[in-house]
Amino acid sequence: MKEITNFANYLAVNQDTSFSESILKVNLPTIFQTLVDRGILAPTTPVDSVRCKECDLDHLEQVIEVNHRYFTKCEYSEDASLSEVQLDELNGYRFSLSALLAWIAETLVTQTDIKQLNDATWGIGKKATQNIYFIKSIDQKEAQNEVKKINTENNIFLWLGVNSPVGYSTTELVSIQEVIKISSKGLEVQAIKVKSKKAKPNQKDIVLDKDIVITNNFYLLLNLENGAFNYKVKTLPQTYRIVRYLYDQRKYGKAYTSKELSEALQLDNPKVIPTRIKELNNKCEEHKVKSIVLTYPNNTWALNPDLTCFN
Repeated sequence: MKEITNFANYLAVNQDTSFSESILKVNLPTIFQTLVDRGILAPTTPVDSVRCKECDLDHLEQVIEVNHRYFTKCEYSEDASLSEVQLDELNGYRFSLSALLAWIAETLVTQTDIKQLNDATWGIGKKATQNIYFIKSIDQKEAQNEVKKINTENNIFLWLGVNSPVGYSTTELVSIQEVIKISSKGLEVQAIKVKSKKAKPNQKDIVLDKDIVITNNFYLLLNLENGAFNYKVKTLPQTYRIVRYLYDQRKYGKAYTSKELSEALQLDNPKVIPTRIKELNNKCEEHKVKSIVLTYPNNTWALNPDLTCFN
């Protein structure tokens, strides 16, 4: 996985940047040759500077030619001598996004139409009725901003970063690191299951607020940021059922006693109602979001009317 992450980080750099073959082989040992064979790594003119061999400082030194051999000498060390540079250190390569996208298109799209839309976004083509795009960014916020610039419907966006591990994605961002895999062939593109434009909660998931969703498989999703929820908290089936009932009844403006809720939900013990509500609200307080259920006079309960689900 680290090698694929290195690959993604290289792709985020300016396309005109040239990298030494020897450094690329260190960072991309398994896939270097595959990238060259596919034209994703394209040869450039020999590099004229390489990393210093004489000191611990991470800096480049100009290459010196002496009798058809190549050397560097550290400018920061008075005792430095000439250090020989091997030919593969001088061989330069740059990454070709056009070759990469053409290769990806072979697997992921049925109608290829590769075109650059702006400095960060390329169209790749279509798979069935969906538009496939590529965003040259490893920053999720930047990627989300690029998504907003696209005015077509039914899209999927490949990007260089890693998706948030929990929650619904408000736009369909798919990490290229999940699509490109190292295999016995060196490197391959894996087909992805293309979803709708937005990963929406299903009908049994309860969207309570812009920062709060409780799912029908009993998870509480909290704190939406940059298109995904930061926290995924396990809840109990009883908690889901209590919230579902109060959510379905919210338009009537009524607060319910523990006895009324337990009867409506066919729970044997009314005492579990305040316990589950307290557990739920404690999680909300911990993650600094609105309380979901409020206590009203006479020990009655109702959804918090400040939740956006009331709008």
